[in-house]
Amino acid sequence: MSQFYQNSVCEKEYTYMKPKKSFILMLCSALLMQTLVFSVTTSANPASSPSVKDSVYGQNVNEENIDTFAVAQRGFPQHVTYSNGVIKPRVSQANLDQEVRRLYNEWKAKYVKAHPYKSGRYFVHYNQNAESTDDPIDAVTVSEAHGYGMIATAYLAGHDADAKKLFDGMYRFYRDHPSTNHPDLMAWQQVDRNGAIITTPNSGGSSATDGDMDIAYALLLAEKQWGNNTGINYGAQAKKMINAIMLKDVNHTYYHLKLGDWAQDSHAKYGPGTRTSDFMFHHLKVFQTATGDSRWNQVITTTHAARENLYYGYAAQTGLLPDFGIRKGQYYEPVKPTIPPFLENTDTDGIYYYNAARIPWRIATDVILTGDTRSKFHLTTLNNWIRTEANNNPANIHGGGFYLDGTKYLKSGTYYDLTFTAPFAVSAMTDTNTANKEWLDKLWSNVTAQPTNQASYFGNTVRLLSVIVVSGNWWSPN
Repeated sequence: MSQFYQNSVCEKEYTYMKPKKSFILMLCSALLMQTLVFSVTTSANPASSPSVKDSVYGQNVNEENIDTFAVAQRGFPQHVTYSNGVIKPRVSQANLDQEVRRLYNEWKAKYVKAHPYKSGRYFVHYNQNAESTDDPIDAVTVSEAHGYGMIATAYLAGHDADAKKLFDGMYRFYRDHPSTNHPDLMAWQQVDRNGAIITTPNSGGSSATDGDMDIAYALLLAEKQWGNNTGINYGAQAKKMINAIMLKDVNHTYYHLKLGDWAQDSHAKYGPGTRTSDFMFHHLKVFQTATGDSRWNQVITTTHAARENLYYGYAAQTGLLPDFGIRKGQYYEPVKPTIPPFLENTDTDGIYYYNAARIPWRIATDVILTGDTRSKFHLTTLNNWIRTEANNNPANIHGGGFYLDGTKYLKSGTYYDLTFTAPFAVSAMTDTNTANKEWLDKLWSNVTAQPTNQASYFGNTVRLLSVIVVSGNWWSPN
């Protein structure tokens, strides 16, 4: 799901579904606590992560602290050895790490909020100041944002002493808001209404596939980060969720990823539909490993086939994919403009817009971690095209979307947006030619220089997750 709402027409077709002895003992306890906190922070970090303060709701919350100080087993930074042929920006590793810390700190301070009415719960507030104009004014979070938050806190454990507390609180929030279609999936949107945070009535109760996938992936990260004996059995819950994704978010006729658990396989309009930003090949591989379910290999094969159909058939010169594709016969094609729209917008559902903008990050991450070559040529096409389109200057990357032939979509204006720029830094890592190395250096400088307080929730969050990859710190839970 993008930052835009799920189309109301679609929602109506189905039930929808953030020095005395006593003094010495106190001193020893304080020193022990200080040691524990130090053990989950990195000595290379001069600026620790800020504590969460609820600036939106302005009230203190009594937090549950279950093994808050469990030691991070893969604490940030990790400096992963990526696959052969993967490059990073030509700056020091210390600089790469420090930029990630800084951007995480700023993102956390701005978006991670304590539940105003219920202790021990946290969520990512995506709609501050009613930023998402298509959503209810009192909407506070969506499963997409929640998955992003759980991934970010799992990766930044070791830097952020609060990471486990926040992750566990986000886990509880997810469990508080199950999909109406399956209890192990998350309802896609929540609102703050009448003194309670509730799932959006009549429209927010079903799940979105991307949020489901990211939460499950984050639980597998948490299993490796803190183990399963520190208050929550992350691994067991991850497997339950992955099995639910297979059951409800996968089309069992074709084995492609559906839009969410609300889309029936047999439905003529939505059963054949897929969201290209859900083409998270590494997630799918990790799900197969975690569960031993060979059907995930079928999903991977079908998803690559869909990617290739859309790439070679409609964007061979650019590598751009549409927000949504649909299976027609044996092949996948971009959805066509219709009134009412296929899902979100008549003009943009079939072009490279705010959903598809995540593709360079999502697809390239698998190549970077596993060396799988199936997407490699596609990414090379995409890298060469955007570098030429932007005249080798990341500041020129158009933030309003593109038609698949590379023509700018201008109906929403001409502007810069991190949502469109940051993912290209991840895809640029997969090409080793000299021009692309220079392009990656420029992307890193441009993306990290944009002020957090001037960007949107979506842009800031996509940037944070992208720079974790680019810095060499996105490790696999496999």
